[in-house]
Amino acid sequence: MMLWFTKTTWLFYMKKIKDFYFHQAKEKNYSARSVFKLQEIDDKYKLIKNGFRVIDLGASPGSWTEYTFGKIGQKGEIVAIDLKPLQKSFSNNVHFIQENILELDITKIPGYKEKFDLILSDMAPNTTGIKGLNHQQSLDLCTEAVKLADNLLKVYGNFVCKVFQGEDLQEFIHNNIISRFESYKLFKPKSSRKESVELFILGFKYKKQV
Repeated sequence: MMLWFTKTTWLFYMKKIKDFYFHQAKEKNYSARSVFKLQEIDDKYKLIKNGFRVIDLGASPGSWTEYTFGKIGQKGEIVAIDLKPLQKSFSNNVHFIQENILELDITKIPGYKEKFDLILSDMAPNTTGIKGLNHQQSLDLCTEAVKLADNLLKVYGNFVCKVFQGEDLQEFIHNNIISRFESYKLFKPKSSRKESVELFILGFKYKKQV
């Protein structure tokens, strides 16, 4: 029997079977290919260290949590937050909160008064097909991540947040990142798909807000 594919279906099929990072994630037993984006960031900037306390926003299915867990050791701690559950279970130093970030009560976060060394956000909106709307909704999620940093990030702590490119990105950085961090970078990992509009905002050395 001969199968027929539309051009779009065929391109999607070929992309999936040829995706190097997809196969690498399967081979190394990670929950998703997105793990390699965090690995690239960490390899370059050395943000995750043994003993760190880390918040992982948009954690499901769990690949960023898995990678971070392997770096922080038994003395570290992760609080993973997402609307969807993680695909794997972890030891007692990983706490999962199934919650909408827009409705999150920070007092539910274990040890929230002690502050965290690093906040990671791989959150993304449900895309609509309208680039401008996707961009704005992505900025809205980044804004929530920044608010969380104001409450939970240690002075000199670091910040990683996924964002979709668009016309308001520089304004967002000016209003939300430059005033809070001693320096910042925009980073697109090699493991991001070429057609993807995602970038990662990296904020280094959080400054105390007055």
